[in-house]
Amino acid sequence: MPLATPPGRPVRRALRSGVAVLTRQPLTLLALYGTAALFRAAQNVAQTSLVPLGEIDLHLRAAVLGGVFALGGGTSVAATVLLGRMAVARHVRRWTAVGLAVTAASLPILASAPSLGVLVAGACLLGAGGGLTVPSLSTLVGQHPGGSTSRRLAGLTLALSLSLTLGPLADAAVLDATGDSLRLTLLAFAVLPALGLPVLAASRRRAGATPHPGGRIPAASPASPSPADVPPAGPPPAGPWSVGPPPADPPATRPPPALHPAQGAPLPRSPWRRPGWRLATVAQLLYQVPFVAVVTFGVVTAERLYGLHLAGAQLGISAFFVVSLATRSALTAGVEIRRPRLAVGGIACLTVIGVTLLALGSGGAVLFVALGILGIPHGLVLPLALGLIAEETPPAELARANAAFSAWTSGVTVVAPAVLGALVALAGLRAMLLALLLPVLALAALVSASPAPPRPLRVGDPR
Repeated sequence: MPLATPPGRPVRRALRSGVAVLTRQPLTLLALYGTAALFRAAQNVAQTSLVPLGEIDLHLRAAVLGGVFALGGGTSVAATVLLGRMAVARHVRRWTAVGLAVTAASLPILASAPSLGVLVAGACLLGAGGGLTVPSLSTLVGQHPGGSTSRRLAGLTLALSLSLTLGPLADAAVLDATGDSLRLTLLAFAVLPALGLPVLAASRRRAGATPHPGGRIPAASPASPSPADVPPAGPPPAGPWSVGPPPADPPATRPPPALHPAQGAPLPRSPWRRPGWRLATVAQLLYQVPFVAVVTFGVVTAERLYGLHLAGAQLGISAFFVVSLATRSALTAGVEIRRPRLAVGGIACLTVIGVTLLALGSGGAVLFVALGILGIPHGLVLPLALGLIAEETPPAELARANAAFSAWTSGVTVVAPAVLGALVALAGLRAMLLALLLPVLALAALVSASPAPPRPLRVGDPR
């Protein structure tokens, strides 16, 4: 009788696959991955510390702190829209550096905040840094020469997961060493985005990215859906996605038809009319609301509902990201998703199970299990979304496509924290967690009514 496969073996195999992806890349691409990891680790620590810091040190209510988090999210969206309007493709690296510097400055401000006003200023700077850095890094990785775009983007999401796995562990260690001092922890992690600046500079030796025709990248803010996919002849009408037929590229720079099935056809005036972009955005929105809840109120939930101290709560957050890392590592081996819309439905089901367990459970073990379940869709959704966008977007349009995607999905961080904070104040943490099911189910229904992408998606393609 054959022996059963040890439960840890698939996880180890997935992690080995992920390590192979990260170690077999050019040094310039590894530098971009390292920049993303340093930035994301610091950003996550700041985000998960904001609400506990406000409650413990400044004695602020959950509704007020939800509003502070929402202001930071609004600043992130504004920075992303600014990036879409102002950035030039060959200057994306410069905007990445600005985002890293702003993020590095925000953590000491949060750490030293004596009042609500200073806390708001730090949260807004943190949001601005994220709004500039995340879409810029996605564009730099997507435009990096060599290999397949889907594999490079899978490596980026893997690097982000690795930083989110190790970051909470380091956070727990610093909290334990400093007697649960959130202020000293924030100061310690301010070093990471600052270190990202020289690491980013190490990636300069790669070939330059293809600039957007005409130089300036149009605004990333979404336009109203257009009644027709094909713009009229003549000068293109105004609007962020109102572009005429693609300009004729020299044969040597024309994107491969296999990567861009719509090559030669005019781009739709609205991104919502592009099946891949629409499915990617809805999938990210579907998971973004529960993720915002975990980041904003996860530590408080672990303390109040599950009886853990600050360091133990960060270990619970780390369990969430460990599972996410294993999931993304498995994707880097090369997975063909023949029905991406069905995959998003699976993400919705896992999210419903995890949120329900988190809302109704008790005891540290249940917390770890619930966060682990939620880590699976977290590991799936970003590689799926970035792959869908890259698959149907020509290189010259990738910067603004990523900026528009970030602007839409970051919009959740404007509305959700304030609403969630008000729900906590009115009905408590468990009611707030159960309320997360409403937007998840509504967006899942929208997925079922959305057009399917015209071809299977290859995530982490090793070719």
